This record gives sequence, structure tokens and C-alpha cells, in this order.
Amino acid sequence: MRARWHELTPPLSLALTAVSCWAVGIAHTATYRTLVTGNEAAALQSVSPLDGVWFALAILGILGAHELGHWYAARRYRLEVSLPLFIPGPTFAGTFGAFIRMRERPPTRRCAFDVAAAGPLTGFAARPEGGDRTVHAGAPRSDGDRTRRRASRPAADRRRPRPRSPVDNGYAIALHPLATAAWVGMLLTALNLFPAGQLDGGHVAHALLPRPWARAAGLAATTAAALLSTESTIWIAWTLVTSVMTFTSWNAAP
Repeated sequence: MRARWHELTPPLSLALTAVSCWAVGIAHTATYRTLVTGNEAAALQSVSPLDGVWFALAILGILGAHELGHWYAARRYRLEVSLPLFIPGPTFAGTFGAFIRMRERPPTRRCAFDVAAAGPLTGFAARPEGGDRTVHAGAPRSDGDRTRRRASRPAADRRRPRPRSPVDNGYAIALHPLATAAWVGMLLTALNLFPAGQLDGGHVAHALLPRPWARAAGLAATTAAALLSTESTIWIAWTLVTSVMTFTSWNAAP
């Protein structure tokens, strides 16, 4: 019975995560069409259940390719490893990510490096084609809206010079759901490269470097995330993640 449950867990987790990503994709589609048309009522009426499918396929494609890269590399070394397990959740992407269970440790540093690096490489390769081009300038914002947006930024941020944008001032950026999926997938893949703990970057660091240097790389990654916390709240959460992973795996094998 237990073996049967383990066989059902991967497809069940995939199905649940597909549903959560689909629901989030519909919400992103409604937001996108509202920004492009400026008519919220018409945008909501135009949304159909199929609109969330492409977002879900893009997210699951990137995460699935990432984990299948790990799985394929592990199987090439004849390691016992599970199929990808997906984690559904009420997040911006509709998921907390995915992982595979390795039932045995890599026998060599070369094996550990290949298995760890295979995931990010396949994840980056699976980015939806054209996802970075599905960006549109929406309707001009009112002066009041522009004032509110400016006031919501910290004073220090308002004084800092901002890079020039190809979009004129006073316009909102409407990101297509496919572009949102590509951005989220690439962000998760890039963050996973931080050389901390059980992240892919941590496994690569332990495979390439002596343990003291690998620990130092984890501390450096945590420090960098902490310094970037002034730029975006996402780095606050990532500082906590890298801190926990670095110190909980301080004496553990990679």
C-alpha cells in the first residue's frame, strides 16, 4: 500500500499544481486585459477557462524541465531518484516549486556537480519562446495615480537616479501572462543558483569547492540577499531562505 502511494504522489502533485497554476493564470489574464483595454468589466467578461491553460503549461514546463534535468542526470549515474514532485500553493505563480527525492548520495564530486547543474540548464532552456516580447504599454495613468505610485516608493528610492525606460512616463506596463510565467520561472531558476544549503547552487559549490569555501559562498550569498533587501521585499524572504538553508546544512554533506 505504501509503495502504491509513492507511485501516485508525483502525478497527484502535478494535477493539483496544474489546477492552482491554471487559476492563477486566469487572474493574470484578467489583470493583463484590464490594463491593455482600460475596461475592467469587458476584460473580465472576455476571460475564459482556457486562458489559464497557457500560463499553467509555461510554469509547469519550466519547473518540470528543471526537475527532469536533475532526474535524467541522476539516472545516468544509476542513482535511485523519484519523479518530480510539485507543490501547489496560493502564490504569484500558483506553486511553491518542485523537487525530486534522491534516495542515495552521489558517489563522486563529478556526479554531484552534473546532477545539480543539469536542472538549471534545462530550466533556462525551457523558457517560453517570445515570453520576453509579450509586453505592452497600457493606457496613460492619471496624474493622481502617478502621484500615488510615486508616493508609495521610499524617499531614498525616489532620490536615486532611475534607468531610462523605453516606455514613456505616465504609462503602465501590461505583462502578458506568458511573459509573467517566463519571468517567474526564470526568477525561481536563478534564485535556486544561490550557493546556499540544499539549493542547486549549494550543491554545485560543495561539488567544486572545499567545504570551508563552500560555507563561505553560502554566507556571501546570504549577505548579498540581505543587502538587496533595500531594493525589493522579495530579497527579505530570500535572505531568510538562504540563512536557514546555510546554517541547517552547515555540517551536512551536500
